Amino acid sequence: MVALQQTVDTLSDTPQAASLDVEFAQIDSSLSSLDSRLQRIERAILDDPVKVLEVTLLRRDIEDIQQKYPGDLQSVREEIARLYEFNKWFLGVVIFGLLGIAASNFLPGLRKAGKDETRPDKTDRGDTECQ
Repeated sequence: MVALQQTVDTLSDTPQAASLDVEFAQIDSSLSSLDSRLQRIERAILDDPVKVLEVTLLRRDIEDIQQKYPGDLQSVREEIARLYEFNKWFLGVVIFGLLGIAASNFLPGLRKAGKDETRPDKTDRGDTECQ
């Protein structure tokens, strides 16, 4: 009976052991991946320490640029809005100027036509003394 109990316990422990083996295999592969990455980093540092410092300085420069970028973007947007407003005013002045020129060329013809019809000529007055 004891032997049977031990056999049952052994069989029931086997699936857990198999799942643990799978987990151990995953952990082992992750550790080996991390180890290889760490070795590459160490090699890079030992081979060319100046390069590592340059990368650090470049990273800091990139962060500075990222902080300045939103301010520059806002100033560019404000400048574009200002130029757009200027263009609206300029086009309005040009259009009204052209309308004024067209009206001044058209209205004298109306005035002359209106004067001819409503005002008598000097010859129609009957003033013959001046002639």
